[in-house]
Amino acid sequence: MSDCQTTLRHSRQNPHHRWTGVDNSAQERIDKHICVPHGRQSFNARPEDTFFAMGSCFARNVEETLEAHGVTVLSRQADVRDLGATKARATGIFNKFNPFSMLHELQFASGEQVFDDRSMFLSGRDQYYDSHLVPKSGTAPLAEMMARREEINRYFAQAFEADILILTLGLTEAWFDRETGLYFNAAPHPHQIRATPDRFEFQVLSFQQCMTALRDIKSILDSHSKPGQKLVLTVSPVPLGRTFTTDDVITANMTSKATLRSAAWEFVAEASGVDYFPSYEAAQISHPDLAWQQDRVHVTNALVGEIIKTFLVRYGLADPATLKGPATGLSDRSALIQHLTRQVESYKGQVKLLTKMVQDRDATAQAGD
Repeated sequence: MSDCQTTLRHSRQNPHHRWTGVDNSAQERIDKHICVPHGRQSFNARPEDTFFAMGSCFARNVEETLEAHGVTVLSRQADVRDLGATKARATGIFNKFNPFSMLHELQFASGEQVFDDRSMFLSGRDQYYDSHLVPKSGTAPLAEMMARREEINRYFAQAFEADILILTLGLTEAWFDRETGLYFNAAPHPHQIRATPDRFEFQVLSFQQCMTALRDIKSILDSHSKPGQKLVLTVSPVPLGRTFTTDDVITANMTSKATLRSAAWEFVAEASGVDYFPSYEAAQISHPDLAWQQDRVHVTNALVGEIIKTFLVRYGLADPATLKGPATGLSDRSALIQHLTRQVESYKGQVKLLTKMVQDRDATAQAGD
């Protein structure tokens, strides 16, 4: 059979090959308001499989929802003395945003790269912070920070013990440390840049750089992980909080996601035991009032829940008939209105709580005066 004939046969066999005009078309699925498209799946999971989620803040959504469905998630097990002062989840200290920052954590955890104290930056009198973590991840004297770093290395070493590693790619804007030859997880503090400006280099990672990082990650996993470990790649729908380029942050975010998305797809095509799950696409194509919280940054629990339910069903970990919660069937207007009402009431509750906190703070300040 010729290549052209094979291509036509594959198209005919693809149940999702048309946008409109057929059953199960893209239009029909999108009209249900929450749509989780199909990615590339090469394996099924087992009920006893363990998971480790690594990547941007969306990885925290993934691991929490997986655990809520009874899955054993190793990345939820953290024996670290100080989880910092992150605003959201305590495990937010483990967020990794660019592909190289994920690679470096696996290098540290495996012993292939030594974490030395040059990556600890002085933030105050005898107070240091770990430049490979998120901002506000805690400060302490150098010896204590290095001891905590060993605990963090052991935390990420759990990735090698997992049956399935979910890697969520976040962004391509990255800061490079010329002194250590490593990439930071986030931008260095402005006072650090002012103190040693020649040490740092801002980069927008290219497609080729992202592919290099992914290939190096796979090499480390092949060397240190349990036999038969599978890797699932996703791209986080959460946008850039800010851009360090001269581009509009919306354009910069599109460039970042497109680069990561292309690299992930190319990598899945060339590597064995690696799948792609379309979380990013689900957020982009679903009804925005159901997909996004009011800040247009964070994804709603409804969408995260639907993504994970779909993941569990497609990988053979759950029977769709037994799952509860919002389903990809919110095309019914009354169900949609009820869901949106619950979202609005949730936001009202958050506003009331924040308002009371501000009022209490102001009253305390006035009493002090």
